[in-house]
Amino acid sequence: MDDSLISQSSSRHQKHQGQRKSLDAQLPRQPSGNNTGGRTHLLILNGGGHTAFLGDFFALVRFFEQRPSFNFGGEYWTTESPDECFARNKGVVDIKFGGDTVLEKSEIVDPKDGTSTRNTQNWVYLPPPDALARFDAWLRIKSDTNASERAMPGDSIILIFLAHGVQRTTSVPGSPDPVHTPIGLQLGHNILEAEKLVAQLRRLEKDIQINVISLSCYSGVFSSRIAADGQTDRWILTEREKAWPALRSPSNRYRNSLFVAGLVRSLGGLSTLPISLGLKMVKDDVTKATQSHPDPSRLSTPQSYHSVHGNYKVASLLFRACADFPIIPQNTAARRRNE
Repeated sequence: MDDSLISQSSSRHQKHQGQRKSLDAQLPRQPSGNNTGGRTHLLILNGGGHTAFLGDFFALVRFFEQRPSFNFGGEYWTTESPDECFARNKGVVDIKFGGDTVLEKSEIVDPKDGTSTRNTQNWVYLPPPDALARFDAWLRIKSDTNASERAMPGDSIILIFLAHGVQRTTSVPGSPDPVHTPIGLQLGHNILEAEKLVAQLRRLEKDIQINVISLSCYSGVFSSRIAADGQTDRWILTEREKAWPALRSPSNRYRNSLFVAGLVRSLGGLSTLPISLGLKMVKDDVTKATQSHPDPSRLSTPQSYHSVHGNYKVASLLFRACADFPIIPQNTAARRRNE
């Protein structure tokens, strides 16, 4: 397997587990009369399988945790444990996104005895076998009209998946070449199929804005299926073909995916462009990042579907109650030289 962010099957994922291969707290609602809109329910789920996902995951966690809001509830789950990553790579003391440190080893591992302190963090380690069931349960609660943590009309749900894409391979009689059909993405040891997510989102009440962002290879299957289902109040941003990580760093580590690099760059504009930042700008920034790979064979283009106007403002669509995020610092040559 090359260094693209793709997995052909769950068995292959298990076979290579541990190897390096070619991102809702219950909160009180805002008192009536406040015009900030509904509550935002965010879930970032790192399905694991590539070193770039950890950089993506912690960059996004840091981004969303910078300015929490009364009506903003975020949950952050990773099936890849960073303390285990540090244990495998003895000389590594931090996890980077681009040239910036987004998690230091000392934050989660006691320097005296090496024990993990991850339970004190705002993110959760999710055992790989449990990932799909936990995600299913989370969405069931959001669609359960009797649950106190449910999503209500006027709320928005943001799902960000950092995971490998999964394809089903079938043989064609009379042809030497098999057919690869994208079916979903890998969450730990299980597969989230596009058809299942379409059905799950359909159960949510009307007038709940759903935003799905996935960097998985061929995750355009999600935007295509949701569009074909005619669902409204949706914005889906996915990878059309293969997704690629940034080049290895001087310390020989992948730091992030190009897709999330573009996403974070664009979302950082919420602190300076809360009025003009629209969906097209976000997609343009992601496209620019994914097409920045110096190898022409590794360029990709995101695919999106939205049932709102293309100029709809991201600050309203995604983060109705939590704008004005600070921008994650840009890379500098000095940081790279000091690594």
